[in-house]
Amino acid sequence: GTGLLEMTHGQGKEGVRAATSDPSPHKNRVLGRLNGKAQGARRTVPPDRTRTNWLLRQPYETVMWALVLLGTALRVRQYAFRGSFWIDEARLSLDIQHLSFLGLLGPLPLLQGAPYGYLWTERLCLLVFGNNEYSLRLVSFVAGIAVLLLFRTLAKRVLGGPAACLAMAIVALSPSLVQYSSQVKPYEDDVASTLAVLLIGLWALENGGSARRRTLWAVACTVLVLFSSAAIFAVLTSEILLIVQALRRHSRSSALWVVAGSLPGIGLFLTQYFVATRPIADTRFMRSFWAAGYDPDPTSITSTWHWLVTDGGAVIHHPIDLSPVWLVCVLGAIGLAVLARQQPWVAGALGLIGIVVIGAGIVGRYSVDGRLVLFAIPLVALVL
Repeated sequence: GTGLLEMTHGQGKEGVRAATSDPSPHKNRVLGRLNGKAQGARRTVPPDRTRTNWLLRQPYETVMWALVLLGTALRVRQYAFRGSFWIDEARLSLDIQHLSFLGLLGPLPLLQGAPYGYLWTERLCLLVFGNNEYSLRLVSFVAGIAVLLLFRTLAKRVLGGPAACLAMAIVALSPSLVQYSSQVKPYEDDVASTLAVLLIGLWALENGGSARRRTLWAVACTVLVLFSSAAIFAVLTSEILLIVQALRRHSRSSALWVVAGSLPGIGLFLTQYFVATRPIADTRFMRSFWAAGYDPDPTSITSTWHWLVTDGGAVIHHPIDLSPVWLVCVLGAIGLAVLARQQPWVAGALGLIGIVVIGAGIVGRYSVDGRLVLFAIPLVALVL
């Protein structure tokens, strides 16, 4: 195309010189035909490569957005169904209805626990929209839609192409994520907050990080911990990675700034935990109810291994809702290894979250069981 254009331009120049020396009607017609060929040649120049690549990616973008819309439709249907409260929902709803904003800061009388931000937002929705199922479930519904949008961004950034579409399908169609998006419990907020902290943490790690990005990460961690106790796992993980990055760049001041920036969020988490959560979680009833998620004997390697295999299989069955367990484990290990080669910061974040959560279960501080690890669904989807 380029050669043709040069030849045509040359012929066009000769035509111009000829027309200048002998401006006859015949040669003017020849000049017009040559100029037309030159313009046609310009139109045949191959399109820009970046535009072609964008067109090739467009089908995956369409599929991703279609899955987001499908997931939204499933969650809207679940929300509009207006199902009856189950016992934990009913108890938490009674606490929200009968306690003031200040009263919600202490241990709840009906043996329920939730972060302060979640409880206050629920109370505000009840006052604004009235005492009904829709207003009480609105916070979880909004969190469910946010999960779809946040995970689409994360999957596109980490995976891209058909792998991102597969991961998006797992999250959009997850029965557990659809179910808990319309319940008066903070489990869907755990998923949304974990994804938000992880996204902001990875963004802060890009291009060597910057003071502005680390500051925004610290602010986000402080706010999101108010809506999700489980978000502390992503906060600690991203903090470790930011410190490692700063030390690798021999910047102790940056590392100290990361530690200082995480202190407000960690302080709020500890306040909520010791004031409102621990008095309920450490009751005999709660310890026995969530016993499967705790390591029965942390001093025995055999016992811990048996607990990891048994509890891990149970978590994969529910709430992750995938089977067979052995295939999920093999694919997850392969996916994490591939991700470690391509995007080590992302693989490090996912691996560290798993280690911190399992460690909390071993020492008996967090039950790694059932809906308490609902936030693991999108993380597993990334490595599969």
